[in-house]
Amino acid sequence: MSFPDSVPVLRPCLPRTEHLLPWLKQIDATRIYSNHGPLANLFRANLASCLGTHPDTIVLASSGTAALTMALLALDLPRPSACAVPAWAFPACAHAVLAAGMEPVLLDVSQNSWTITPDSVLAAAHSRHKDTPPLRAAMPVRAFGQPLDPAAWEDLQDNHNIAVVIDSASGFDSLRMTHIPQIVSLHATKCFGIGEGGFIVSHDAAFCCAAACCGNFGYLGMRNAERIAINGKLSEYQAAVGLAALEEWPERRSRQYSVAQAMRRALSTVDDISLLPGWGQEWITSTCLVSANPDVIENLERDMARARIETRRWWPCPLPEQTAFASFSEYDTPVAQHLARSTLGLPFSEDMDHETIQRIANTACEHVSQE
Repeated sequence: MSFPDSVPVLRPCLPRTEHLLPWLKQIDATRIYSNHGPLANLFRANLASCLGTHPDTIVLASSGTAALTMALLALDLPRPSACAVPAWAFPACAHAVLAAGMEPVLLDVSQNSWTITPDSVLAAAHSRHKDTPPLRAAMPVRAFGQPLDPAAWEDLQDNHNIAVVIDSASGFDSLRMTHIPQIVSLHATKCFGIGEGGFIVSHDAAFCCAAACCGNFGYLGMRNAERIAINGKLSEYQAAVGLAALEEWPERRSRQYSVAQAMRRALSTVDDISLLPGWGQEWITSTCLVSANPDVIENLERDMARARIETRRWWPCPLPEQTAFASFSEYDTPVAQHLARSTLGLPFSEDMDHETIQRIANTACEHVSQE
């Protein structure tokens, strides 16, 4: 009996070697390899142009997690302080809070937005025990790149004295500019990736200057540490990949969008599952996430495996249940627990062909017909 080839859940695609060579040759010529070199500065300028903003509103970083840490350090909050993060999220957000010297407060997420809300943050801030660090910051996470209206978070920061940093790790394609710092990951698995990297973007240029300082040992013009900081700089080699990737972005974005549209059409006949609102219509991200009743998800996961179609529970366990963060479990998190059981990542990549898309949809349909 012959078996079809397996379908991977994710196949990242970065610029090919021949597209990198012109940029790498510039590194050979300058012999500058890091420390805000010419390619990093050009990448920042070109990235700003792509996003329709000014280079002074962007801070590059060696990873998305480094960018989160730099942004939190730049808030310059009194110590001790606590920062609210979603109980259901990728652990980078909580790791960054700890790396910035703050305590994570793991709050349940909204069933609608899949992240924390300004109301839940305010409630937690007002209920803090006197012996615990005051909650002075919040980090909503744009789960799987879903758009997030910043207006309510602007109000929380501007009128309630709670600093906000938005984790937009997967949200490159649907950024909405605001003075609130947003952090985007440029990991190879993202829709726009460079291997490793990230950036902070905010209309607040003074904040961006502070964040850049916090990513460069606290140096601000002199070799003297002005702030508590890390080394989070983007190297010239990462910038070279970024410059080549930006040249390819319009075409790559078009391919990803076309595949997302095709996936959405193919899966529309499967009644028991739903896709993220707007994915493949108004915006894209690098994952195809479906949600359904936990029993349906479990059976779908099993049947896809039998058909040699890889799936992934991207966030399989709420943060309070993970060993690193168990000591910060203060609140009940029923929505986070439900979402962990009721979501599943299906294969998605920009070079998926019609046959593969139909194979995934047919397997899902066969699963439903057996229910």
